[in-house]
Amino acid sequence: MKIKDIMTKDIVSSDIDSSIKDAALLMLNYDIGFLPIKKGNKIVGCLTDRDLVIYGIANDNKELSNSMKNTLITIDENENVLKAIEIMKNFKIRRLLVKNGKKLTGIISLSDIISKYDKNKDIIEMLKCIFSIDKNANTSDLKVNDFEL
Repeated sequence: MKIKDIMTKDIVSSDIDSSIKDAALLMLNYDIGFLPIKKGNKIVGCLTDRDLVIYGIANDNKELSNSMKNTLITIDENENVLKAIEIMKNFKIRRLLVKNGKKLTGIISLSDIISKYDKNKDIIEMLKCIFSIDKNANTSDLKVNDFEL
């Protein structure tokens, strides 16, 4: 199954100039835990609910730019869902930005995948690997690169 068949297409995003509180309110109002962060029509980072707590509130940051990650891990919308699982496992993350070329077209999360594959034991076992996070693991640092909304 292709990513585009199960991804979330209604993208909620926040502007880089928004406050931490504004981002938190977006997450609350839309019941989401992940926000792409944009500057104009460019995606410049992402913020998770965990980032919000650890890098925002705990460090008393008021600016979104000090709390977001500027590392974007993406997948093409035409890739297979198994490729998304592999990327999530390798990077120990639960969500991926989905793109078509340089255009953001959606977000795929573990819950999107689980809701489609809840009866497939092999996929569930693969997903469990994502949750066993090695805090000392070395991951690649991919920088934002000409990526648009």
